[in-house]
Amino acid sequence: MNMKKRDFSGWIANLSNGESVPEGSSEPGKRSPWQQLLQRLKGDKETHMSGLRLQSDGITLHALPPKQCDGYYHAYEVHRIMYRDTYRNLQGVGSVVDDKVFIAWVEKGTGNVYLDVRALDESKIHTTLG
Repeated sequence: MNMKKRDFSGWIANLSNGESVPEGSSEPGKRSPWQQLLQRLKGDKETHMSGLRLQSDGITLHALPPKQCDGYYHAYEVHRIMYRDTYRNLQGVGSVVDDKVFIAWVEKGTGNVYLDVRALDESKIHTTLG
């Protein structure tokens, strides 16, 4: 990846084989870059994710190291702000610990960070455990 840290926006997965995989661009009608990575890891039993981070709006958020969690999470969400006609566009990464997912969200364009805890059974499709 030949970019300055601030120029890249998205997740970066570290793999056990030493490779770093940056989030690519999505194409209509195809699996998302996250789904492509999960499919790749499912087909390669010798390689697993050894770290996950999110870079956005000049900040970097890290998920837990693999020895401290059971898996990783990534998703995009749009939240409508009550009583206004405005929305928050969020991208999040997180860590699965037991039956919970601990997520750090970044609001695109502002760099605001929000923390969230969700039940694994509601979020499993977005995790490496899915």
